[in-house]
Amino acid sequence: MAHARNCGRVAALLGPVGWTALGASAATLRAYHALGVRAVNLTLFDRFARAAVREMNRIGLAVDLSGADEDTVRRALETTRAPALLTRAAPADLSDDVLGLLGGNGAVCMVTVTDDPAAAADLLDRVRERAGAHCAGISHTTAPAVGYVPLFAELLRRGWSAQDLVGLAHGNVTRALRETEFLARTNRIRPVAA
Repeated sequence: MAHARNCGRVAALLGPVGWTALGASAATLRAYHALGVRAVNLTLFDRFARAAVREMNRIGLAVDLSGADEDTVRRALETTRAPALLTRAAPADLSDDVLGLLGGNGAVCMVTVTDDPAAAADLLDRVRERAGAHCAGISHTTAPAVGYVPLFAELLRRGWSAQDLVGLAHGNVTRALRETEFLARTNRIRPVAA
């Protein structure tokens, strides 16, 4: 993703694959990874999920917790060693302590940008206050004609630094994916104990 951005191109993340598509199969998980998928959406936490999260860390797949209940988010964060993603985050639905856990994990809460930049800015302010600026991200816009400019102008007005805005735009997600891949490469060199 960083290379594409540096070349003036746009990169897209393949995924997240829905949890039910795995069919409780680690082999299917590895097959999706081989096809280029880099995120899997975890919506429930059972015995397979614990093993799957460890396997995702081993091979370099990001754990996407969008749509998961708070108990699932907590249990996944206890298990994963890589930063989690919330590609379609709803920070208003997350308690302060869960946002704090996401911050401790280095997770990225990606907020949808709507035609109301103040509302999106309110959500991003909450993520920044409870989890840290390193956990804020944007996923997509529901108002392509408006775009991202009004949101960034609103955040600048609210005192976000240029560095925070670079993280919001792409830096935080790139960091989380890079750390996930680094963990996987480290695991290839030095296997993780189960």
